[in-house]
Amino acid sequence: MKEIIRLCERQQFDKALKLIDDAIRKGTAASEHHRIKGQILFEKEAIDEAINSLTDSLKLDSKNENALILIGNIYANAKNDVNTAMKYFDQVLELNSTNHISLNNIAGLIARSGDFETALPYFDKSIALEPKYANAHYSIALSNFYLKKYIEAFETCINALTHSNHRKNDEEKNVYQQAFNLSKQICDGYLSTINEEEIYHSFIEELSKLSDLPIEIEIDSKIATPAKILIGEYHNKTKHQVLLRNKNVGHSYYVMHELMHLAMVFEARAEQQNELFKSNLITRRKFDEKFFSYKKVFVKNGLDENAQRGLADQMYNAPLDLVIEFRLYNEYSVLRPIQYLGLVELTKPAIDGATNPTLKKVIPPFIREANIKMNVTQFILLKELYGVDFLNTIKEKHLKNAGKKLYDDFLEIRDDKSAGEEYDVVRWWADEMNLSSYFILDKENFHSSKQRDKNQVYPTDEWLSKLEADPFGLHAANPIENAEMQKFIEANQDGNINMAVVMYMQSSLKYLAALSPEKIKEISFEIAHLGRTGIDPNSTDTYSLATVPNQKFTGWKLLAWMYTSWYKHQPSMVKELGLNFDNEFKLAQKVV
Repeated sequence: MKEIIRLCERQQFDKALKLIDDAIRKGTAASEHHRIKGQILFEKEAIDEAINSLTDSLKLDSKNENALILIGNIYANAKNDVNTAMKYFDQVLELNSTNHISLNNIAGLIARSGDFETALPYFDKSIALEPKYANAHYSIALSNFYLKKYIEAFETCINALTHSNHRKNDEEKNVYQQAFNLSKQICDGYLSTINEEEIYHSFIEELSKLSDLPIEIEIDSKIATPAKILIGEYHNKTKHQVLLRNKNVGHSYYVMHELMHLAMVFEARAEQQNELFKSNLITRRKFDEKFFSYKKVFVKNGLDENAQRGLADQMYNAPLDLVIEFRLYNEYSVLRPIQYLGLVELTKPAIDGATNPTLKKVIPPFIREANIKMNVTQFILLKELYGVDFLNTIKEKHLKNAGKKLYDDFLEIRDDKSAGEEYDVVRWWADEMNLSSYFILDKENFHSSKQRDKNQVYPTDEWLSKLEADPFGLHAANPIENAEMQKFIEANQDGNINMAVVMYMQSSLKYLAALSPEKIKEISFEIAHLGRTGIDPNSTDTYSLATVPNQKFTGWKLLAWMYTSWYKHQPSMVKELGLNFDNEFKLAQKVV
């Protein structure tokens, strides 16, 4: 018998059948020989032969529960004869009322008749006997889905995902896939029954009590992500804005995520522990030195040249996102089906980034590997919260293991996090991935929007605009940054360089790099037209360009853009402009 079982485990069914038939001919076959033969024949879709074999099994041992369950399943599913099937299942219950598989099968038969309310108690009994029985969890989820009990359906569907080992065998894989498909239907059904705005409006009311600025939700179809938070003090605004790309079904998850980020800022500020992520010329120069050898291939393939910004955003946000998602899960159970959909959707670009062979060739390894490691932490959280496992999509084992170590850092603070402690995780991750020299975390000097330090260093996405307003850092609150800036100036100027022009040129070159030659030509011509009436670099007036919307230009900034746009459009005409900015331009090219 052991050899027969071994052959079946290896799916060598023909060899197993031969041994069983030999035993039958010799008269040495037991009930289990016939039961296994019936199983094999059923798998081969020889239905009648399978029933005959199982009947022989029961003649030798009428209490063979596995044979009773199998023949009942065959009558129910293959023969569509529920009455006969129930006779065999009733025998199982008489023999053993603790058989969770039999209870599940009986419940399944009842459910298939459409009587889900009657079936559910049988499924529940099966789960009570075997809490990790994924089939029963899935069946309960499906029954509740048909009854439109979406929350109950979602919870048990997640249990089915959690308890089905989709790497174990075909049956487990099938349950996992069915549960995954059902989960999306359940979430869609749930979304059709609720008012999403009610979820986040109550949160806004809570947060408004902690803020001296109003909090508003606004639509901005131009943002690259589904949503983003603009914290008023960071952007010199009189309100906090949650920008939404659209108000499609499921948008409440993205709003809640951004609001939770704001809540964490408020909590950290209350304890004077809030920190801001920034970059300066020193950190940027170090990044550029690392990035330089990859830059040509990177840009040639149409990727965003500002690679530091992308890495910075993920370096800052990924650890905080773990905290945010964990809190949303625990504090807003009403959001869970929507959070689940959002998290699953967010894995798609992460998986593509890890598996796309073209990206592997063009993205610098230190950027790509850091990206994958941080994405692994999101995959682990998704698996822990909702049972969905995307970790097997990461084929590079060393990156997966490194991501797991990063997740362990998060676990250090997860259950008893103090205000602002999430920034410690940012530091730990940066150290572990050797990225610390490219970014800086500084304490925010904050009291209120009315009393805040106007010279506070802002996050990365505001760094350049602040630098343009104070290019030498003479008014910076941070003396260390001021010293770093001064070192850079002293190392690169000959005493006659206008560093304000250098910074304006730097921002111009970055902006123009993403434009077509025709668009650059339009910008250069518009600036030249303004130049005919005279551009006063020392005037307090500002200029606007129709070709560069949403930007204001001082005189110096406009002259810097004139030089760079004409250099890009028609280099031979630059000398005709009469702008003696050659040295400034050379230096700007070094720091772009």
